Parts: sequence; structure tokens; C-alpha cells
Amino acid sequence: MPLTGVQVVEFAEGIAGPYAAKVLADMGADVIKVEPPFRGDRSRHAGPFPGHEPHPEHSGQFLYLNTNKLGVTLDVNQATGAELFAQLITRADVLIEDCEPGWLAVRGLGYDDLRQHRDTLVMTSLTRFGQDGPESAYKGYPLTTSHAGVEAYSLPGRLSLDMFPDRPPVQTGGGLGEYDSGLCAAVATLGALFSGVGQHLDVSQQEALMNINRPTLAHYFATGGIVSRQRGYEFGGALPCRDGYVLCRPIEDNHWQAVVRAMERPELAEDERFDTRQARTANGAALNELLLAWTMQHDKIELYERVAAEGAPIGYFATAEDVVEARQIQARGFIVSSDYPELGEVKLPSAPYQFSRTPWQLRRPAPRLGQHNTEVWCKRLGLAITELPRLRRTGVI
Repeated sequence: MPLTGVQVVEFAEGIAGPYAAKVLADMGADVIKVEPPFRGDRSRHAGPFPGHEPHPEHSGQFLYLNTNKLGVTLDVNQATGAELFAQLITRADVLIEDCEPGWLAVRGLGYDDLRQHRDTLVMTSLTRFGQDGPESAYKGYPLTTSHAGVEAYSLPGRLSLDMFPDRPPVQTGGGLGEYDSGLCAAVATLGALFSGVGQHLDVSQQEALMNINRPTLAHYFATGGIVSRQRGYEFGGALPCRDGYVLCRPIEDNHWQAVVRAMERPELAEDERFDTRQARTANGAALNELLLAWTMQHDKIELYERVAAEGAPIGYFATAEDVVEARQIQARGFIVSSDYPELGEVKLPSAPYQFSRTPWQLRRPAPRLGQHNTEVWCKRLGLAITELPRLRRTGVI
């Protein structure tokens, strides 16, 4: 696989940092996830859980984010733990961490400290607002970062834009900002690895979210205007149907003709009110009445397949069940299964890419808390196996 042989240490919790490390693990990197003893990564307690019964080994979020990783426990607040962490870094090509700026340095584990052990180390630091600046020490949650990065207004989904333009700001669901900043961190890490030069990467989740919202910023820089949730076009968009919504906006003339064929309304092909984009814009209200009268008589999948077959762009607002059962997703084998103790078969998304010669593999399930302590601390770092019970008793591991 592309990153086979690359050694990564992950010292991160939640979504962003673990996802960055997962991207590398999925490409073959050897990732060691370091968690606090006893408690573990906070994702273990976040859920969702099968049967809504919380269990630190059953969190769906954790199981997805940490496939293809080894897992160890370590308390770096203790001197022995900090020493073991530094030893681990001597073998690492990459460290991905999400601590508050300066937190590791206070413990003698900052970038300047660690590069003394490994001068080629790429240290990727993922924080809410970056390593410097007047707000770098501010606390935050995904919600606060979401609003700080312009996401709450510009990415509520076209359904919200069309149907509820006057509602207050919202946060996009599913940890979008967390995953995107993790992806940005992974891409930056790959670039640093390619350069062959050890360096410290400073990734701001706020700036990653602003990067998602480039059109919003471009609009502001060009016009000075603020993009709101007001509808920015006159026809089409989110259209309700019998079991949900579809998104259809026939901008181009050939797309309108395709929609007309799907509607089985040939007389509309000659209707001068709609025969050009300018005409459709000028008569948007009348066009929307026609589209709504049609879509309300059909199911979303039926509309999707009919319009797509005629050659016009269309989408439907999909639930998790919709996408998992979608024939396109099934045909490409995007959903995979892994066996977990107590849980049995667990279904997970695979990678959103396919290499022709080095295909993605689910090499190992997410680790149980401290599962690989013996393998990493003893077999790799040479710690005597008789030391492990003492380290457990003192809370080092």
C-alpha cells in the first residue's frame, strides 16, 4: 500500500485528529493510537451505541475512526509516561496531536523537544484556532468552531435555504467540520512526508472550515456582501415529493428539455415562458408551481431515476438507510464488515477511493483499550514484560 512502512503516532481524541490518522492508516501506515489509561479516547463514550447501551468498546464513532490502528494506553503526565512517549517518537515518522497549544511542551514533549529524538519528525498539531494568535488558547467545541468558520450560515443544506430562509444559524450535522479539518491535516502531513523534511504543521480547524466555505469568502471579497440563507435563485432547488425531497434545478436548456421528458409534458418544451434560462428565471414562480405539482405525486427515488435517465442533474435528500441500500454504493462495495468481540459483525464505510494496484484493506478492527500494550511497549520498545503490571498499578499505562 502507498504508506506501508510509515510509522505514525496518534495522540488525539474525538474526530479530527483520529480521522487524520485514519486516512494515513487506510493507506497502509503503521499507526499507534495512544489513549489515556482507564478512560480512553472520549469517542468511546460518545456513541452511537448498539441498543442505545453505552459501552466504551461499542461506540460506532470510535469503531469507525480507529480501524487499521494499534492501540496503547499511556499517561504522559507522569514522568515515566513522558519518557515512554519520547521513546515511541524515536521510531516515528509522524506525530498527530490535538492538545492545547503548549500543553505538550510543558511536559517536555513539544516539537523542539521531540525533534531532538527524531529530526525528520513531521508533527501535525490540530487545534480549534491554531498554535498562535490572540484566540489560540480559547476553548471550543465543534459547535463553536462551526460558527467561527462561517459554516453555520453557508452550509445548512439547500433544503434549509429553500424552505426555511429566515431561521437562525444552524450547525451542519455529522461532525462535518471535524472530519474536514482532519482531512486537511492528513493532506498536509502527506505533503510534509513527500518533502522529506521534518517540520511542525499547524492546522487550524477554524481555517479548515473557512476553506470549505471558499464561495462565501469569495463573494465577500468581490462584493462586500454577506451570503445569507435567502434563496439565491428563482426556480428549482429543493422540491418536496411524497416521501422526502429532491434537488432539481434545470439551468441549461438541454436539462430543462430532459426534465420535460421525465414529466411527460411535451407541450412544455414549446412553452416560451420556460424555453431559455432567462425565461425560466423571469417566470420562476410559475415554473416552481409546475415542478411542485409534479414532484408531489412521486417518490424521491422514482423521480431521481426518471430525471437522471433523461440526462438532467438531480439528487435526492438521502437518509442513512437510502445510501446504504443504494445500488451504486452496493455495486462498488463501499460498505464493509468487521467482527468485534461481543458485537459480532459490524458494518463500516470503507475508503472513498480505489487504488488499482494497491487496494484499500480493512486490516484490523479498532483496538480495545490498551489492546496492544504488550506488542508496542515490550516487543517494539524493549520494555520487560514484567514491568507492565507495575505500570498498570501506578496508572502509567
